[in-house]
Amino acid sequence: MEKNCFGERFIIVAEGRRYTELAKQIRSKLGLKDAKVLSEFQLNVGRWANILFGWLIPKLRMITKSNIEAVSSLNTVSNSKIKKRLDNQFISLSESIDFHLNNYMNDKKMKP
Repeated sequence: MEKNCFGERFIIVAEGRRYTELAKQIRSKLGLKDAKVLSEFQLNVGRWANILFGWLIPKLRMITKSNIEAVSSLNTVSNSKIKKRLDNQFISLSESIDFHLNNYMNDKKMKP
Protein backbone atom coordinates (compact mmCIF):
# COMPACT_ATOMS: atom_id res chain seq x y z
CA MET A 1 0.00 0.00 0.00
CA GLU A 2 2.88 2.34 0.71
CA LYS A 3 4.21 1.85 -2.83
CA ASN A 4 0.81 2.72 -4.38
CA CYS A 5 0.75 -0.25 -6.78
CA PHE A 6 -3.00 -0.79 -6.95
CA GLY A 7 -4.48 -2.80 -9.83
CA GLU A 8 -1.13 -4.38 -10.73
CA ARG A 9 -0.45 -8.08 -11.11
CA PHE A 10 2.66 -9.76 -9.83
CA ILE A 11 4.11 -13.25 -10.08
CA ILE A 12 4.90 -14.28 -6.54
CA VAL A 13 7.42 -17.06 -6.86
CA ALA A 14 10.98 -17.41 -5.60
CA GLU A 15 12.28 -19.61 -8.42
CA GLY A 16 11.20 -22.02 -11.12
CA ARG A 17 11.80 -25.70 -10.38
CA ARG A 18 10.62 -28.95 -11.90
CA TYR A 19 8.11 -31.10 -10.05
CA THR A 20 10.65 -33.95 -9.99
CA GLU A 21 13.17 -31.75 -8.13
CA LEU A 22 10.56 -30.72 -5.56
CA ALA A 23 9.35 -34.29 -5.10
CA LYS A 24 12.93 -35.52 -4.66
CA GLN A 25 13.62 -32.94 -1.95
CA ILE A 26 10.35 -33.68 -0.13
CA ARG A 27 10.72 -37.47 -0.32
CA SER A 28 14.33 -37.24 0.86
CA LYS A 29 13.32 -35.12 3.85
CA LEU A 30 10.56 -37.61 4.73
CA GLY A 31 12.97 -40.54 4.45
CA LEU A 32 11.32 -42.03 1.38
CA LYS A 33 13.11 -43.41 -1.67
CA ASP A 34 13.00 -41.44 -4.92
CA ALA A 35 9.85 -41.80 -6.98
CA LYS A 36 10.03 -43.36 -10.43
CA VAL A 37 9.81 -40.67 -13.08
CA LEU A 38 7.84 -41.66 -16.16
CA SER A 39 8.80 -40.40 -19.58
CA GLU A 40 6.40 -38.28 -21.59
CA PHE A 41 5.86 -41.27 -23.88
CA GLN A 42 4.85 -43.47 -20.92
CA LEU A 43 2.51 -40.80 -19.65
CA ASN A 44 0.84 -40.55 -23.07
CA VAL A 45 0.44 -44.35 -23.23
CA GLY A 46 -1.25 -44.12 -19.83
CA ARG A 47 -3.50 -41.35 -21.11
CA TRP A 48 -4.64 -43.44 -24.06
CA ALA A 49 -5.20 -46.47 -21.80
CA ASN A 50 -7.19 -44.17 -19.53
CA ILE A 51 -9.31 -43.03 -22.50
CA LEU A 52 -9.94 -46.63 -23.62
CA PHE A 53 -10.53 -48.23 -20.23
CA GLY A 54 -11.56 -45.24 -18.10
CA TRP A 55 -15.19 -46.29 -18.19
CA LEU A 56 -14.28 -49.22 -15.89
CA ILE A 57 -13.23 -46.93 -13.04
CA PRO A 58 -14.46 -43.38 -13.80
CA LYS A 59 -12.76 -41.89 -10.73
CA LEU A 60 -9.36 -42.73 -12.23
CA ARG A 61 -9.98 -40.72 -15.41
CA MET A 62 -7.67 -37.88 -14.51
CA ILE A 63 -4.78 -38.25 -16.93
CA THR A 64 -5.24 -35.47 -19.47
CA LYS A 65 -3.04 -33.93 -22.11
CA SER A 66 -2.81 -30.68 -20.14
CA ASN A 67 -1.82 -32.57 -16.95
CA ILE A 68 0.96 -34.33 -18.83
CA GLU A 69 2.20 -31.04 -20.28
CA ALA A 70 2.16 -29.43 -16.83
CA VAL A 71 4.31 -32.11 -15.17
CA SER A 72 6.69 -32.67 -18.08
CA SER A 73 7.54 -29.07 -18.98
CA LEU A 74 9.26 -26.22 -17.20
CA ASN A 75 7.48 -22.91 -17.60
CA THR A 76 9.87 -20.14 -16.76
CA VAL A 77 8.35 -17.14 -15.02
CA SER A 78 10.01 -14.03 -13.70
CA ASN A 79 9.56 -12.34 -10.35
CA SER A 80 11.66 -9.32 -11.32
CA LYS A 81 8.65 -6.96 -11.40
CA ILE A 82 7.68 -7.52 -7.76
CA LYS A 83 11.31 -7.47 -6.66
CA LYS A 84 11.88 -4.16 -8.42
CA ARG A 85 8.57 -2.39 -7.67
CA LEU A 86 8.05 -3.50 -4.08
CA ASP A 87 11.66 -4.22 -3.14
CA ASN A 88 10.59 -7.68 -2.05
CA GLN A 89 12.99 -10.58 -1.48
CA PHE A 90 11.91 -14.20 -1.39
CA ILE A 91 13.24 -17.05 0.68
CA SER A 92 14.54 -19.94 -1.39
CA LEU A 93 12.19 -22.74 -2.31
CA SER A 94 14.42 -25.29 -0.58
CA GLU A 95 14.35 -23.29 2.64
CA SER A 96 10.56 -22.95 2.44
CA ILE A 97 10.05 -26.67 1.85
CA ASP A 98 12.37 -27.56 4.75
CA PHE A 99 10.52 -25.14 7.08
CA HIS A 100 7.08 -26.51 6.23
CA LEU A 101 8.15 -30.15 6.30
CA ASN A 102 9.77 -29.66 9.70
CA ASN A 103 6.52 -28.18 11.00
CA TYR A 104 4.52 -31.03 9.44
CA MET A 105 6.77 -33.69 10.96
CA ASN A 106 6.73 -32.00 14.39
CA ASP A 107 2.92 -31.77 14.31
CA LYS A 108 2.67 -35.41 13.27
CA LYS A 109 4.89 -36.48 16.22
CA MET A 110 2.66 -34.64 18.71
CA LYS A 111 -0.54 -36.33 17.61
CA PRO A 112 -1.17 -39.90 18.87
